[in-house]
Amino acid sequence: MDAPARAAWVDLWRREAGRPLGDVTLSSNLINAEVSGGLQQAACNLMAKALRAATAGDDARARAYVERAVQLPFDQHEEVAPSWQAASGLIFDLVTDALEGCAESDASWLDAAIIVLDRADTQAAIALRATLAAIPQSYELTPGETRRLAAAAGDTHPDAWYDDEPTDHTEQVDAILAVLHAAVAYTSQLAINCSDRK
Repeated sequence: MDAPARAAWVDLWRREAGRPLGDVTLSSNLINAEVSGGLQQAACNLMAKALRAATAGDDARARAYVERAVQLPFDQHEEVAPSWQAASGLIFDLVTDALEGCAESDASWLDAAIIVLDRADTQAAIALRATLAAIPQSYELTPGETRRLAAAAGDTHPDAWYDDEPTDHTEQVDAILAVLHAAVAYTSQLAINCSDRK
């Protein structure tokens, strides 16, 4: 925990400690947050390894990493399976990193997303549409990008990926692998789009 975060916790602790069970509640929340952070970090590390394996065409290895991620305990603090959240974050980060790396007049980040969306598996399409739906909340887009993004996202909302999380282990693994394959396809399509513009 960095210094500003530690100072904020100490301040909150002092204010709440005098309340009935205040220090117990704070202690519990702090422990839950630390456990949650560890679970999320483990899931992200496994997802990054799975993506590298998928990019290299080693689907067996990618599946093995995803299997390990899916076996992580449910995150009670965030109320989500760490692997499910990490898969969503992975595709979101890829698209938004591309957006941030493009010039204002360059919509290749969106062109690539639309092309991949047309070919994506159902679960991967949900994750990608949810990403597109979330982008206007954090980024200023051109009017043209806004129209195209809205058409691509359709009526999907930013949290749509979390609406239909499978309870079956194999279905979870397959859905996350589909997102990884979409991520690989996105990276490849983005490279094609960028080379075509040169």
